[in-house]
Amino acid sequence: MKLLYLVPKKIYDTKMSRDRFQQVEAIKQLPGVVVHISGPGWPDWKWSEIIGPDNNSGSMEVLEQDQKPDLILSYQLTLKGLTKIPVVVLIKEGFDRIKVQETIFGNDASLVIFQHLNILRAWGDLAQNRWLAHLPHCAHLPLYPEPILDFHERPIDLLVIGNMNNTYYPFRVRLRDLAWKIMRKRGYQVEILHHPGYVLPNPPGTYTGVAYAAKLQQAKIVLSCSGHAKAAFLKYVEVPMAGAVHGADLPEDRNDFIKDTILELSPHE
Repeated sequence: MKLLYLVPKKIYDTKMSRDRFQQVEAIKQLPGVVVHISGPGWPDWKWSEIIGPDNNSGSMEVLEQDQKPDLILSYQLTLKGLTKIPVVVLIKEGFDRIKVQETIFGNDASLVIFQHLNILRAWGDLAQNRWLAHLPHCAHLPLYPEPILDFHERPIDLLVIGNMNNTYYPFRVRLRDLAWKIMRKRGYQVEILHHPGYVLPNPPGTYTGVAYAAKLQQAKIVLSCSGHAKAAFLKYVEVPMAGAVHGADLPEDRNDFIKDTILELSPHE
């Protein structure tokens, strides 16, 4: 099978969250699968002199002739009317119904993959005879080798991670305040790992990629939450992969799996 992954080069280079690109790299390793990455800004994205640079159809025609893909995976592009090849879109979080709708219809997607099962159930009516699939978050294995430090040798007792917006993550903010104001005063080593934002390079004092994974492996307990969305964020995979105890509430997704990988905390207690 030949997969054509279309994404603007600038987004590919500067997107802080790398997991969707790591998924494509993993697909490359599958036997019998050939993946080609292109899109605006990539060397082989040739504009049509006749149609002009404001229309992508010229480049699509060239790519389809050169690559002969069986499937197109589209990210941050609008391909409706530009190709007859089946298009796949990945809805990573999908809390904004309008954006989800624009992604699906703007690409005339044949297959829509949701990373959160509760979002798939909520927005499934947008499918309109399209294929729907659930592909939960996965951590990039090379970032998480066998824990370097023994659990009791880890210098950080409590590490609080993620966005601290009180509107969307009130339980996480509460855990942060309890850790910092109470547990730290009792002699525990507490650190707050602030969200690095959404564009690379990340701000000083924040962590991404290898540095982020290494930070998780220095902690005994990592605190976070599923937010108002009750979603199984990537943290629910990354923290146990790092060998740390994940103190968090139980999301609506993947309950049977996640309940065995977390120290369940309730926002109602």
